[in-house]
Amino acid sequence: MNFIKVISDSSDKSQSENWMEIESEEPGKTASILSVMNSYSTSLADIPDYSMRDSITQNDKNVVLNVRKLQLPSTRRRRSVSSLTRAASAYTFPDPNHPSEIEEWVVDSGTSVMIDWETLLPLLEKNPELSISTIFYKSMHFVLPSNKTSIKEQITSLVVESSIIPTPSESLNPPIHLEFTIQQNEDSLGIPAPRLRCQIWTETSQSSFWSSEDCVTVEQNDSFVQCDCKRTGSVGVIVSTEQLHIVVYIGAFVVIGACTIILLIYLACNRSVQTGKKAVIVNFCFALLCANVWFVAGVDRLDNENLCSTTAVLLQWFHFAVCMALLVMSIHTVIASFGIFTKNPKSELKIVTGLIVFAWVLSTAYVGIILAITALDLYGNELNCWLDTSSDLLLASAIPFGVAIVASLVYVCAALCKLLAYQTILPEHDYGIANSCVL
Repeated sequence: MNFIKVISDSSDKSQSENWMEIESEEPGKTASILSVMNSYSTSLADIPDYSMRDSITQNDKNVVLNVRKLQLPSTRRRRSVSSLTRAASAYTFPDPNHPSEIEEWVVDSGTSVMIDWETLLPLLEKNPELSISTIFYKSMHFVLPSNKTSIKEQITSLVVESSIIPTPSESLNPPIHLEFTIQQNEDSLGIPAPRLRCQIWTETSQSSFWSSEDCVTVEQNDSFVQCDCKRTGSVGVIVSTEQLHIVVYIGAFVVIGACTIILLIYLACNRSVQTGKKAVIVNFCFALLCANVWFVAGVDRLDNENLCSTTAVLLQWFHFAVCMALLVMSIHTVIASFGIFTKNPKSELKIVTGLIVFAWVLSTAYVGIILAITALDLYGNELNCWLDTSSDLLLASAIPFGVAIVASLVYVCAALCKLLAYQTILPEHDYGIANSCVL
């Protein structure tokens, strides 16, 4: 019991500054508490005193450890447990039937671990006796470091470590179910539920970090999160307190205002004028306006998964359409600079209209193909309604954008070279110069 007290005192909130100093000097050192406790719980499962009991619980003010032994049920018993629902778990901690065995703060935390018979029976078939260990850390979220990213993250729940001894080599199916009540603090207060996500502590040969791999959020609200994890380990709820900067929204509103004014000028004041120049500018402003309006309206709608995915798809479509409109504008810049259709504006309008239609069809086909392949799986992430930054989809989107921009620059350079060849700038060249500056 003295060992549990040492760990409890070491992980107390009052020691957080000391651990931060240690972590800065030796990254990953704070996670050694988890490793030591895991080794202790494993050794506890094998001691002779424990072998005579079904369960043992050790308590202290910051740490509670429970180790329970399970045996392969008889054939008759197996038939009955195979029909049990998820609610009738093989292992539940805290055990609602024995609340007096554990510290009051564990019961009050609203946190629990459940493992189904369906998960354990295949493991018991291989090993007739196994042990399950659960460790609740009251203050470990003050000790363990958050991921070092540009996004401000905080652990906003108890840290719970669950282990199956011996450790399974395959993924758990059904997974371990964990329920957390959010520990509100100054960092997490008022943060919407979609920014809360289950993560599991992951250690590699190079580093240690919180990861969503093998551990997903299945249900949540502003005060409750339910996690399903396909492997054992230390699990916590991470809150992302960093949201899109206000400057991003200001920039979007500036673009919306500018595009609206330009569209009103060209559509209201020049209704009788039908030229390729007007069609190109209206198309570009329309695509840019749609992209920014949809961005402002839906990029942070994380409360509705379907709406969030739809927003991400439309944002990708409109942004690709903007790049295509940019490409059409650059092509028309060359046309204007070379004066090809100076005497035949109708042919110019016809060709430009065809290019605009082709650009929108190409944008639709591109997004449609990606959507058919991914089936919305990679649209929307944990922080906003955009593409999944951990996948190759972002790169797949960046490549055509880059090609469109490079092609536009090539056309612009060609147009500028042609314009510079003239000794005097003619009126029909003004549009080419203006577009070159815009591009």
